[in-house]
Amino acid sequence: MVKKDISVSVILNVYKRPETLQAQLECIQNQSMKVDEVLVWLNGIPDNDMTLIDEVINKSALNVKTFRASRNEGVWPRFLIGFLAKSEYLCLLDDDVAPGELWLENAIRCSKKFNAVCGTRGLIFRTKGKYFPFYHYGWGNPNETDIEVDIIGHAWLFKRKWLY
Repeated sequence: MVKKDISVSVILNVYKRPETLQAQLECIQNQSMKVDEVLVWLNGIPDNDMTLIDEVINKSALNVKTFRASRNEGVWPRFLIGFLAKSEYLCLLDDDVAPGELWLENAIRCSKKFNAVCGTRGLIFRTKGKYFPFYHYGWGNPNETDIEVDIIGHAWLFKRKWLY
């Protein structure tokens, strides 16, 4: 069991799916542990989608801050936003991820147990030094045990201090 007083900041990457933001915020609000802040990275979102996003954020009971780039800046800025977070742990979610209510608690348990970055989908490379072919675990191939992998995608949880 993870202590509920651990601080967590969630960074949401909104790129091609702004319509999923409301469901993601609801999933975050329904976590078994409290989230201190939600930092939303609006990555290349057209102006006509901003009204929907503003409405969703304004309805949320969470502490939400937004950051916006007018064009797609790729995957790395979401990690840079982690430097602005105030919590002990960071949880980064792609816009195609809606975590179950125990996800944060389980990911923190795993991160503490193995002193590791934890995520929803992991790949193990079948050939050393080559991305393809690979075995995948988690999303699309559920597993009940913690597995060490070569790379994580879609959702990450780790200690903020590991960014430094």
